[in-house]
Order: sequence, then structure tokens, then C-alpha cells
Amino acid sequence: MKKIHVVILLIYSFLPAAHAQNKWDKWVLNEHLDVPAIAADDWSYPWYVVEYEEGKFENTLGDSITAQDTIHQIHNSKCFTYVLKNDKMEPEPRSRLPICEALWRNDTLLIGIFDFSASNSEAVEIAVKGDRFLMAYQVNYVVPYKKIEFETLSRRLVLNQSAFEKGRILKGEIHLEIKETIFSESGKKSSSNKLIEGTFEVKIE
Repeated sequence: MKKIHVVILLIYSFLPAAHAQNKWDKWVLNEHLDVPAIAADDWSYPWYVVEYEEGKFENTLGDSITAQDTIHQIHNSKCFTYVLKNDKMEPEPRSRLPICEALWRNDTLLIGIFDFSASNSEAVEIAVKGDRFLMAYQVNYVVPYKKIEFETLSRRLVLNQSAFEKGRILKGEIHLEIKETIFSESGKKSSSNKLIEGTFEVKIE
């Protein structure tokens, strides 16, 4: 089975969301950017694969399981989501976005940092073109809701290089603060501020 790029799956919904949440902004170049080492034992199976206790695997997309589906996907992102509570960010993160993908397409660098799980799906999507970038946040919850709106409060992107090409190792650091407003099916709404920040190291494909 051909590798499924989450960046490609999300890009169609990302671009309109990114334009709605913010404008193109300038990113920062730091050729000496230091990121934490990636641990070889920090991994999971691809997001669409489920392993059962008896050792059997299921491809939730409906395809047959192949050897590529059971590879260990190294967690190459140390980006975490924090929630503001009582005017202070909680000391412990609510979630981690452990996977990062980077694709070089049509003079644009596409970066996806994400987590898909049984409880929710969460992603930060980034498009880099020249010295400018777009950044947007998306999340889906299992609990019923009518819609979710996001307001970008601050954002920052640091990369270790500006000459993007396939095969190169890209290191980066993100900071994204948003206001998330959830509208329930009954019409009630609740808001909270989130901070998504951390580092990643990924091979450009």
C-alpha cells in the first residue's frame, strides 16, 4: 500500500482555515536551532492501523494489512497542547502531537504536525512559501458539537534552513496560541485559550 500523507489529506481543509485564522507572516531562520533528540523507542503504528490484544491488525481505511502498515512510526515531534485555566497555562499538557510530515510541492513547503486517536484528532498545518508562512489549528472531538471556531492570538515559526528540497532534514520550532470556541448542538458556547508549542525534526519528502 502506498504511504498515506496526512498533509495531503488535510491540506484541502487547511488552506481555507489558515486564511480565515491569520495572514501570511514572516518566519525566523535559526541555522543552529537545537531540538531534543528523537528516541528510537518512542513510536506507534500508522494512524489508520489498530492492533488488537491477540496480535491482529486492522486497517481502518478498509484495505488489507501490508508490511508497511505495521512499521514503527517514530514520533519525530515534541509539540504539546496546553490549556489556559484561571488565567494561567496548565503546567501539564493536555495532549501531544507526536507525528510530523513535511512535503515539498510546487515551491511550497507543507508541514503537518498531528495526532489521530480514538478520542480526537488534532493537527497544526503549516504552509511555507519564500520567507512567509501560514499556520492553522484543527481539532475534532468525539463528543457531539455543532461547530468549532478558532481565533489566532499569536504564532511563530522557526526553521533551521531556507533551502528546502526533498531528502533534507528539517528542524523547526512552533508557537501557536489560539482561542477555541465550541458551539454545542443546543446553541451554548464555551471558550478556552490553547497554546501549542514544541519542536520537530523531519525528512522532507
